Amino acid sequence: MNCRGSKGLGYATYACPDHPDRITRIPGTCKSRFCPVRAKVQVDKRVADMNRLFPNCPYSHITFTVPSQFRIAVA
Repeated sequence: MNCRGSKGLGYATYACPDHPDRITRIPGTCKSRFCPVRAKVQVDKRVADMNRLFPNCPYSHITFTVPSQFRIAVA
């Protein structure tokens, strides 16, 4: 799928804090990390890599540790 130049893919906008009148727009394309098609390919690759890394089991359990200074906000 070639999505180069498709307006439906959107774009990323950048502006320099020192020169706010200079705005740069990066269109989403297949050769850009901003492209949704390219992002989907990368996500699928990452999922496949993780599936090979972790054991084949019907569930997974992930534990997150919250730093002590934030525990009061989470509790």
